[in-house]
Amino acid sequence: MLALALAGGCGQKKNAGDETKSTGSGSAVASTGSGAGGAGSSAADVGSGSAAAKPEAPKADPKVLARGEYLVNILGCGSCHMGAGPQGPDPTKPFAGGLAIPEKFGTWRGPNITPHMGSGIGNWTEEQIVVAMREGVRPDGSKLLPMMPYLNYNRMTDDDAKSIAAYLKTVAPIDNVVAPNSDIKVPAIPAPKPANAPDVVDDPMKHGEYLVTLMHCVACHSPTTKEGAPDMSRPFAGGMEFELAFMGSGTLYGSNITSDADTGIGKWSPADVESAIKMLKRPDGSLIQGPMQFYLAGWSKIEDNDLKAIATFVKAIPAVKNKVPKSTFKPHGPPPGPPSGQGSAAAGSAAGSAAK
Repeated sequence: MLALALAGGCGQKKNAGDETKSTGSGSAVASTGSGAGGAGSSAADVGSGSAAAKPEAPKADPKVLARGEYLVNILGCGSCHMGAGPQGPDPTKPFAGGLAIPEKFGTWRGPNITPHMGSGIGNWTEEQIVVAMREGVRPDGSKLLPMMPYLNYNRMTDDDAKSIAAYLKTVAPIDNVVAPNSDIKVPAIPAPKPANAPDVVDDPMKHGEYLVTLMHCVACHSPTTKEGAPDMSRPFAGGMEFELAFMGSGTLYGSNITSDADTGIGKWSPADVESAIKMLKRPDGSLIQGPMQFYLAGWSKIEDNDLKAIATFVKAIPAVKNKVPKSTFKPHGPPPGPPSGQGSAAAGSAAGSAAK
């Protein structure tokens, strides 16, 4: 489903009443639960040594946090879980939730996934975060709706899931109560227990499939059923409609990204696919409009080996002939240009001011 992303998670100033302080990846305190980190803390003697201070909580492994931040960026977790303001997405409140997305099957809002103890997931353990991500089940046993792509995340390895959970525990806690999703007409779909199949990094095709699955590209780039959900009988064939009133007028359609030469991207080279992902630039030089713009900050940081693997897999998607209607969408303002450099400030500002 729609994922409007600001790939972020940078540290923010601590708000009054917040329980945890974010200091960026690598330096924040890890949560309880399955834990990602190692670390040794020692009791400090106080005064004459007759009393001891409470041991510090173990600190997460910086490498684990860095991996978690990288995945959160390229998966666009800040998209659906972005805060909202009067004009729509509020990039100053990453992961705080509340942005209302109207769909044919109802209006949904991404929940607050900051570690705020009152309105966020500060009381969740890392293990509980992992279960919610990959199985769609909250700590209280209630089911998540499939707008959360837990069926895609079910493919995630244990290590990657734990790294994301550890990283989410380090983002700035924001007190933001999000209204419940009360009118959704899409049923919860049970997910199997994760298989923890390895990510074969040395095989570009298999590694590309792994990343594309986690990036849930199939959700926006597939036709829709009569209920408005992705039609998995024709994956990646495009056609899903998007109406984003807070970004512009008209209708956007997810493109056919199968290898069909006439209605898909069969004539694109692997380099064309890489440019479309990392720079949102088509072979003719035009910029991709719509929700994908929100992924720009994170996707501009995709590592070269990962980008090549993604392009390898996308180019191999079996051809499906499906002519997608031409978009009638007109943004309120001009789309941002591609970032000036990988991971540049321009990428962040671009994602913060536009949509996919």
